[in-house]
Amino acid sequence: MTGHWIKRKVFKFRFKGRRARGLLWRKSVYEEWFEYAKISPLSYPKEFGDLSSFKNFEEWWRDPEYGFELFCEPVEKPLVEEISDLNNVDLDNDYVYLKVDLNSDFDVCMARLKTLLRNKRKSLKPRKFESMAKFKPSKEMKRIHVDTLKRQRKAWELKQNGLKRYEVVEALNYNHKNKDGDDIDIDNLLRVVSRDVERANNVFKNISKGSFP
Repeated sequence: MTGHWIKRKVFKFRFKGRRARGLLWRKSVYEEWFEYAKISPLSYPKEFGDLSSFKNFEEWWRDPEYGFELFCEPVEKPLVEEISDLNNVDLDNDYVYLKVDLNSDFDVCMARLKTLLRNKRKSLKPRKFESMAKFKPSKEMKRIHVDTLKRQRKAWELKQNGLKRYEVVEALNYNHKNKDGDDIDIDNLLRVVSRDVERANNVFKNISKGSFP
Protein backbone atom coordinates (compact mmCIF):
# COMPACT_ATOMS: atom_id res chain seq x y z
CA MET A 1 0.00 0.00 0.00
CA THR A 2 1.09 3.59 -0.17
CA GLY A 3 4.24 4.75 1.58
CA HIS A 4 2.62 6.94 4.23
CA TRP A 5 0.84 3.87 5.61
CA ILE A 6 4.05 1.95 6.26
CA LYS A 7 4.28 3.53 9.71
CA ARG A 8 0.68 4.64 10.32
CA LYS A 9 -0.77 1.16 9.80
CA VAL A 10 1.19 -0.19 12.78
CA PHE A 11 0.27 2.64 15.17
CA LYS A 12 -2.77 2.38 17.39
CA PHE A 13 -4.75 5.19 19.02
CA ARG A 14 -6.67 4.79 22.24
CA PHE A 15 -9.42 6.66 24.06
CA LYS A 16 -10.12 5.95 27.71
CA GLY A 17 -12.45 2.98 28.02
CA ARG A 18 -12.11 2.00 24.34
CA ARG A 19 -9.99 -0.52 22.48
CA ALA A 20 -6.90 0.75 20.66
CA ARG A 21 -7.33 0.98 16.89
CA GLY A 22 -5.55 2.29 13.83
CA LEU A 23 -6.11 5.62 12.05
CA LEU A 24 -4.57 5.78 8.59
CA TRP A 25 -4.91 9.43 7.61
CA ARG A 26 -3.80 12.45 9.60
CA LYS A 27 -6.32 13.90 12.02
CA SER A 28 -6.30 17.23 10.15
CA VAL A 29 -7.95 15.52 7.15
CA TYR A 30 -10.87 14.35 9.27
CA GLU A 31 -11.14 17.81 10.81
CA GLU A 32 -11.60 19.38 7.36
CA TRP A 33 -14.17 16.69 6.56
CA PHE A 34 -16.08 17.76 9.66
CA GLU A 35 -15.80 21.49 8.87
CA TYR A 36 -17.02 21.01 5.30
CA ALA A 37 -19.90 18.78 6.36
CA LYS A 38 -20.98 21.26 9.02
CA ILE A 39 -21.50 24.08 6.45
CA SER A 40 -22.53 21.94 3.50
CA PRO A 41 -25.62 23.06 1.57
CA LEU A 42 -26.11 19.38 0.75
CA SER A 43 -26.59 16.39 2.99
CA TYR A 44 -23.94 14.44 4.86
CA PRO A 45 -24.07 10.84 6.15
CA LYS A 46 -26.55 10.36 8.99
CA GLU A 47 -23.86 8.39 10.81
CA PHE A 48 -22.10 11.71 11.49
CA GLY A 49 -24.91 12.72 13.85
CA ASP A 50 -26.21 16.28 14.22
CA LEU A 51 -23.04 18.31 13.68
CA SER A 52 -24.74 21.52 14.79
CA SER A 53 -25.06 20.05 18.29
CA PHE A 54 -21.28 19.95 18.78
CA LYS A 55 -19.28 22.98 19.89
CA ASN A 56 -16.29 22.08 17.76
CA PHE A 57 -14.48 19.29 15.96
CA GLU A 58 -12.66 18.08 19.07
CA GLU A 59 -15.91 17.47 20.93
CA TRP A 60 -17.31 15.54 17.97
CA TRP A 61 -14.03 13.64 17.49
CA ARG A 62 -14.05 12.34 21.06
CA ASP A 63 -17.73 11.42 21.17
CA PRO A 64 -17.97 7.61 21.58
CA GLU A 65 -20.54 7.38 18.76
CA TYR A 66 -18.99 9.72 16.18
CA GLY A 67 -15.66 11.22 15.17
CA PHE A 68 -12.86 8.74 15.68
CA GLU A 69 -15.29 5.82 15.69
CA LEU A 70 -16.29 6.56 12.09
CA PHE A 71 -12.77 6.66 10.69
CA CYS A 72 -10.73 4.20 12.75
CA GLU A 73 -9.85 0.69 11.65
CA PRO A 74 -11.58 -2.30 13.26
CA VAL A 75 -9.95 -3.96 16.26
CA GLU A 76 -7.11 -6.01 14.85
CA LYS A 77 -6.83 -9.69 15.63
CA PRO A 78 -3.38 -10.63 17.01
CA LEU A 79 -0.89 -11.13 14.19
CA VAL A 80 1.90 -12.16 16.56
CA GLU A 81 1.35 -13.85 19.92
CA GLU A 82 3.28 -15.97 22.34
CA ILE A 83 2.23 -19.61 22.54
CA SER A 84 3.36 -21.54 25.59
CA ASP A 85 1.67 -24.87 24.81
CA LEU A 86 1.44 -26.18 21.24
CA ASN A 87 -0.84 -28.98 22.43
CA ASN A 88 -3.65 -26.43 22.74
CA VAL A 89 -3.13 -25.00 19.23
CA ASP A 90 -4.99 -26.04 16.09
CA LEU A 91 -2.22 -25.93 13.50
CA ASP A 92 -2.98 -23.61 10.59
CA ASN A 93 -1.13 -23.63 7.26
CA ASP A 94 -1.34 -19.84 7.10
CA TYR A 95 0.79 -19.59 10.25
CA VAL A 96 4.38 -20.49 11.05
CA TYR A 97 5.28 -21.67 14.55
CA LEU A 98 8.75 -20.69 15.70
CA LYS A 99 11.28 -21.44 18.36
CA VAL A 100 13.37 -18.33 19.05
CA ASP A 101 16.52 -18.13 21.14
CA LEU A 102 15.79 -15.13 23.38
CA ASN A 103 19.45 -14.93 24.38
CA SER A 104 20.61 -14.42 20.79
CA ASP A 105 21.84 -11.12 19.39
CA PHE A 106 18.72 -9.06 18.65
CA ASP A 107 19.81 -7.74 15.23
CA VAL A 108 20.92 -11.17 14.04
CA CYS A 109 17.69 -12.73 15.30
CA MET A 110 15.53 -10.13 13.51
CA ALA A 111 17.46 -10.65 10.27
CA ARG A 112 16.86 -14.40 10.47
CA LEU A 113 13.16 -13.88 11.19
CA LYS A 114 12.76 -11.53 8.21
CA THR A 115 14.48 -14.00 5.91
CA LEU A 116 12.29 -16.85 7.13
CA LEU A 117 9.08 -14.82 6.73
CA ARG A 118 10.03 -13.68 3.22
CA ASN A 119 10.72 -17.26 2.17
CA LYS A 120 7.52 -18.59 3.74
CA ARG A 121 5.37 -15.90 2.10
CA LYS A 122 6.74 -16.49 -1.41
CA SER A 123 4.29 -19.33 -1.97
CA LEU A 124 1.34 -17.36 -0.57
CA LYS A 125 -0.72 -14.44 -1.78
CA PRO A 126 -0.54 -11.95 1.09
CA ARG A 127 -3.68 -9.89 1.57
CA LYS A 128 -3.33 -6.35 0.24
CA PHE A 129 -3.44 -3.87 3.09
CA GLU A 130 -6.58 -1.74 2.76
CA SER A 131 -8.49 0.50 5.10
CA MET A 132 -11.52 -1.17 6.64
CA ALA A 133 -12.84 2.00 8.28
CA LYS A 134 -16.55 2.87 7.95
CA PHE A 135 -15.61 6.13 6.22
CA LYS A 136 -12.28 6.88 4.58
CA PRO A 137 -10.80 9.59 2.35
CA SER A 138 -10.80 8.92 -1.38
CA LYS A 139 -7.14 9.84 -1.90
CA GLU A 140 -3.76 8.92 -0.49
CA MET A 141 -2.51 11.19 2.26
CA LYS A 142 0.24 12.59 0.03
CA ARG A 143 -2.40 13.78 -2.45
CA ILE A 144 -4.54 15.58 0.12
CA HIS A 145 -3.44 19.17 0.74
CA VAL A 146 -5.21 20.24 3.91
CA ASP A 147 -4.18 23.91 3.65
CA THR A 148 -5.65 24.13 0.16
CA LEU A 149 -8.87 22.46 1.27
CA LYS A 150 -9.13 24.92 4.15
CA ARG A 151 -8.62 27.90 1.82
CA GLN A 152 -11.26 26.61 -0.59
CA ARG A 153 -13.73 26.13 2.24
CA LYS A 154 -13.15 29.63 3.58
CA ALA A 155 -13.41 31.14 0.08
CA TRP A 156 -16.78 29.43 -0.35
CA GLU A 157 -17.98 30.76 3.01
CA LEU A 158 -16.88 34.33 2.24
CA LYS A 159 -18.62 34.22 -1.13
CA GLN A 160 -21.76 32.96 0.60
CA ASN A 161 -21.50 35.97 2.91
CA GLY A 162 -21.59 38.28 -0.08
CA LEU A 163 -17.92 39.21 -0.51
CA LYS A 164 -16.60 40.01 -3.97
CA ARG A 165 -13.81 37.90 -5.36
CA TYR A 166 -11.18 40.63 -4.89
CA GLU A 167 -12.33 40.93 -1.26
CA VAL A 168 -11.83 37.18 -0.83
CA VAL A 169 -8.31 37.54 -2.24
CA GLU A 170 -7.47 40.13 0.39
CA ALA A 171 -9.33 38.45 3.26
CA LEU A 172 -7.54 35.13 2.76
CA ASN A 173 -4.23 36.68 1.73
CA TYR A 174 -3.96 34.73 -1.52
CA ASN A 175 -0.40 34.23 -2.70
CA HIS A 176 0.41 37.00 -5.19
CA LYS A 177 3.51 35.19 -6.48
CA ASN A 178 3.73 32.12 -8.68
CA LYS A 179 6.22 29.31 -8.15
CA ASP A 180 8.84 31.24 -10.14
CA GLY A 181 8.46 34.28 -7.90
CA ASP A 182 6.71 36.40 -10.52
CA ASP A 183 3.67 38.54 -9.69
CA ILE A 184 0.24 37.04 -10.39
CA ASP A 185 -2.10 39.60 -11.91
CA ILE A 186 -5.45 40.26 -10.25
CA ASP A 187 -7.48 38.62 -13.04
CA ASN A 188 -5.68 35.33 -12.46
CA LEU A 189 -6.18 35.63 -8.71
CA LEU A 190 -9.89 36.18 -9.24
CA ARG A 191 -9.98 33.02 -11.34
CA VAL A 192 -8.28 31.13 -8.51
CA VAL A 193 -11.07 32.26 -6.18
CA SER A 194 -13.68 31.02 -8.65
CA ARG A 195 -11.92 27.65 -8.90
CA ASP A 196 -11.69 27.41 -5.13
CA VAL A 197 -15.43 27.96 -4.77
CA GLU A 198 -16.15 25.42 -7.49
CA ARG A 199 -13.90 22.84 -5.87
CA ALA A 200 -15.53 23.41 -2.49
CA ASN A 201 -18.89 22.68 -4.12
CA ASN A 202 -17.45 19.44 -5.50
CA VAL A 203 -16.29 18.49 -2.00
CA PHE A 204 -19.84 19.02 -0.70
CA LYS A 205 -21.13 16.68 -3.41
CA ASN A 206 -18.59 14.02 -2.43
CA ILE A 207 -19.47 14.33 1.25
CA SER A 208 -23.14 13.77 0.44
CA LYS A 209 -22.02 10.43 -1.06
CA GLY A 210 -19.95 9.53 1.98
CA SER A 211 -16.56 10.42 0.51
CA PHE A 212 -13.91 13.14 0.93
CA PRO A 213 -12.46 15.26 -0.53
